[in-house]
Amino acid sequence: MLTAEEIANKKLAIKNRIEGLKRDKQELAEGIIDQSEFEYRQSKVVQKMTKEEGDRLVLTLSEQIYPWVRPHLDKLLLKKKQLVRVDDYGNADWSLFVKELNYFVDKNIRPKVIVPYDKDNLPFEIVADLIFAYENNTPPKVK
Repeated sequence: MLTAEEIANKKLAIKNRIEGLKRDKQELAEGIIDQSEFEYRQSKVVQKMTKEEGDRLVLTLSEQIYPWVRPHLDKLLLKKKQLVRVDDYGNADWSLFVKELNYFVDKNIRPKVIVPYDKDNLPFEIVADLIFAYENNTPPKVK
């Protein structure tokens, strides 16, 4: 749930974007900028909005996934230590651990968390980040 302050900040950000779009449109009409500059500015707004939406999705999924991963972090870290092998030349072979992690995500996370089809790899990445954060004793990126 968003706080009143977060809602106010979002409204202000949207208002600023709308004003910026109006200003760009006016400058285009007055000949201050050309069509290519106008399109460039529009694409920057869309990129920023897309990045913010992606960040919100990752945060939301992280908050949903963490409670399902937390009880298994010790076992997952043990599996990482058992399955990641380093050869005589210092090259790490992650393939067995990646296979184990995919199994864990498929059996324990995917049935419980809805993920947009175009972001299907996010649960795997989030679980991997949680394991590495746990291993390094850093707090995970979720509340």
